[in-house]
Amino acid sequence: MEENKVSVIMSCYNAGKTLKRAMQSVLGNTYKNIELVLVDDCSTDDSLQIATSIANGDCKVKIIKHKENLGAGISRRDGIANSSGEYTCFCDSDDELLPNHVSNLVNASLEHDADIVTSGYTVIEGDGSREVRKTDKTFILENESKYAVLKEDVLRFLNPSLVRRKLWDKVTYSDHRYVEDSPTLIRLIWYANKRVVLPESTYLYYQNPSSLTHTCDQFKNTLFQTLCVMDTYHFFHEEVLHPELMPDKAIVYKMAEYLCALPSSENKTQYKNEIQEVKHFMIDYYEKKFE
Repeated sequence: MEENKVSVIMSCYNAGKTLKRAMQSVLGNTYKNIELVLVDDCSTDDSLQIATSIANGDCKVKIIKHKENLGAGISRRDGIANSSGEYTCFCDSDDELLPNHVSNLVNASLEHDADIVTSGYTVIEGDGSREVRKTDKTFILENESKYAVLKEDVLRFLNPSLVRRKLWDKVTYSDHRYVEDSPTLIRLIWYANKRVVLPESTYLYYQNPSSLTHTCDQFKNTLFQTLCVMDTYHFFHEEVLHPELMPDKAIVYKMAEYLCALPSSENKTQYKNEIQEVKHFMIDYYEKKFE
């Protein structure tokens, strides 16, 4: 039996149509020392019943129930807090892990003594078409190189990553309801001793046309992308004091993109708090620039 326990965190909201496939892909992994921590985010469909039926007393499955809908970020945070593995990884309730996914990640972590290991992934569209997103070789990233390659799409997606538990003592999963994994990954990379990226695609990412990511309008998408950039800016400029890793031009670009999208929104009041957060940031940012 493998010594290093892996906790797979799965947040779930109204995923009755795909949940069985997702859970079975985790429990069917060749790596056996696994626990599946499923957080039901107050689903209104039969997701909870499906999860309970599949668990059916299985000690590998732990189910957490939210009394209100709190979003994917907080769901993952709660899943991590209720997990017990030496490692954590993720599988969304509409996605799927290939059978060798977890073993590949753990083996690479042990071989290279890496706190984070990331695989490639395959995007599956609603019509069944597939696009593989992966690197063409293994990357072993340390020091500044951990951030130098973040432009690569496969390296910016947290889902296909294995994370050593000790990193969660320093990083709290973002509570944003949208684009919550990017600012979390940025922090994890900072505190990791090393990050390995594998060229194999072992995570299946299903494009869900009804998900939050694919149903939001341009304004909402831009707003939450901007919040993500702001969060990352604060981290590098004010928490760890390495502003060179988050250039000002990236902030200016996102602020301009936000301002262009703002007038087109018909539901500004729905995002009042988020809008105020961005406006306060902009005022503070430009005041500092002209001091």
